[in-house]
Amino acid sequence: MYDVFLSHMSEDKPIVEEIGKRLEDEYHLRVWLDKWEIVPR
Repeated sequence: MYDVFLSHMSEDKPIVEEIGKRLEDEYHLRVWLDKWEIVPR
């Protein structure tokens, strides 16, 4: 289960990744971010 779901526009992906990393590293939250969780087929 995740604590945070990050929804964003494509052009915002770099900053959203930074936010996600900070939430995980500093606040120990489990973050769902498409780039991290969706595996290409």
